Amino acid sequence: RDAWNDVQGFALGRQRQRKICAVSGSRLHTCGRRAGNRPVGGIANALPGQQCSAHVADALRLGIGLLPEDRKREGVLLKMPIRVTATLSSLKNYTNGIGRIAFGKEKQAVEETCAALKLKCRSIEQNTSELSGGNQQKVALSKLLLAGSSVLILDEPTRGIDVGAKVEIYQL
Repeated sequence: RDAWNDVQGFALGRQRQRKICAVSGSRLHTCGRRAGNRPVGGIANALPGQQCSAHVADALRLGIGLLPEDRKREGVLLKMPIRVTATLSSLKNYTNGIGRIAFGKEKQAVEETCAALKLKCRSIEQNTSELSGGNQQKVALSKLLLAGSSVLILDEPTRGIDVGAKVEIYQL
């Protein structure tokens, strides 16, 4: 069975600023590894006049973010600080005209997003590997939010995390 068929036709409301599709058991993780430009079923219709392929750059350009099933291998940089992982997909938003990172602006954005997600950490300079599974998932989610994703596709968003973090993620 084609994994693309599993996400076809999900509804996106126009009234909400951010749209979320939680996918469970869909084998969505195989989609990102495909070669070629296969359109994402359902998403193309939700974004009139836009074509979305399996390429990450296209998805980011269109405001589509994927929270992968395996956060440790594909969602976060375990050996890097929370700040670095959270701004990885949106670093261009935190650079000045000559390519230098505006650390104050970056720090403020990450701290605000982490507070909104109720991330439990000592500091945003703490390595992501030192966090619980639920907090690592929140860091991966913060990366999508800071990138300005208006459509979020969450593949097994509560896999391997504690009950309290599951509740917080579902409340988003």
